[in-house]
Amino acid sequence: MLKPTKETIKEWKSIFEEYKSLFHPNNKEMSLVIKYLMQKYPMEEVASRRYMKVLIANIKMSKVYTKKIPQGKELIPIVFTIPNEGNARALYECQNNIYSGIQITVCMELETGFFMVEGSDELNDEITAFKGLDEGDLKNYYLVANYVRCLKKYKLLQAVLDTK
Repeated sequence: MLKPTKETIKEWKSIFEEYKSLFHPNNKEMSLVIKYLMQKYPMEEVASRRYMKVLIANIKMSKVYTKKIPQGKELIPIVFTIPNEGNARALYECQNNIYSGIQITVCMELETGFFMVEGSDELNDEITAFKGLDEGDLKNYYLVANYVRCLKKYKLLQAVLDTK
């Protein structure tokens, strides 16, 4: 990821100011995210130590997500690959060139709600739009601006605003 420019940060803050009072917490549990993905795409759970280490390291290095680790609880990572078949073919067809030849992998952590997607910006945006934001996320200008971008992309912004 490239370091954002001052103009980009200014834009994120502007979007945050416009929408922050219009949203309420609507974060979905990871079990619902997994169910949603399994209904839409072929998925195979994998026991990848490498991905699980990367996932946990990302959580522990993030100011946002370290606050979400429940006291005394162990993190519960889960990793899925998405084969290039069925509905997932569309994800592979629109892969960014930097992902060419890479299998799509979704890494999730059940306690914090953290997720990351390798191989598909499209799927990352889809999960962001579906999952929603929690109370803490709604105070983060980048997370709100990114959520708004994803909702607009899938024409879901008005529907989310109407649920307030």
